[in-house]
Amino acid sequence: MEWIKCSERLPEIGVAVLTYSYFCISVCKIDNFNLWWFISMNGFKNDRYPEWTITHWQPLPLPPKEEQEEPC
Repeated sequence: MEWIKCSERLPEIGVAVLTYSYFCISVCKIDNFNLWWFISMNGFKNDRYPEWTITHWQPLPLPPKEEQEEPC
């Protein structure tokens, strides 16, 4: 999958996507106010922390089709 610049296009509201910021890669959703909600971090985008500003996103990959294996 290719990373999509937030300046070019945002994902649909409420759809979980993989996001990139200078701080980390996370799973997030965007709300009606174009605020990112970090699902994997239990936090949210805050302009006081520019390193958390999301710059790119991409759809989540599909889960494996194989039978479940032993946990890692």
